[in-house]
Amino acid sequence: MEEKYSDYKKMSKQDWGEYHPNANGLPPDVKFWPGHQAMQTGCMQRIADATEAMAKGYVHLQNDRDWYKKMHAESLEKRTKLERSITAYKSNMTRKINRIKELEIELRAAKRKLRPPF
Repeated sequence: MEEKYSDYKKMSKQDWGEYHPNANGLPPDVKFWPGHQAMQTGCMQRIADATEAMAKGYVHLQNDRDWYKKMHAESLEKRTKLERSITAYKSNMTRKINRIKELEIELRAAKRKLRPPF
């Protein structure tokens, strides 16, 4: 019975042997050294998996970076709006205070005119 390694990645960690039925007249259960190509198959698959795992982490970092950039831009925009709003409130309060001072001056002047001449 010929046994083929369907999962080279897993098997190359454990066993590099390959079954070669009827190779050189030997019994089919004898393992031979697999050769350069068979050894590389499992190794390359493990390297590819490790590269994909690193890429997943990199993609996650890119997503985090994009989210932080977006949050930074939104917070700057919100801060700018709030600063403008505060400036508007301050200028409005300054106008009201100045108007109150003007009214106080007018009230004092009106009281002077209304004093009886004793």
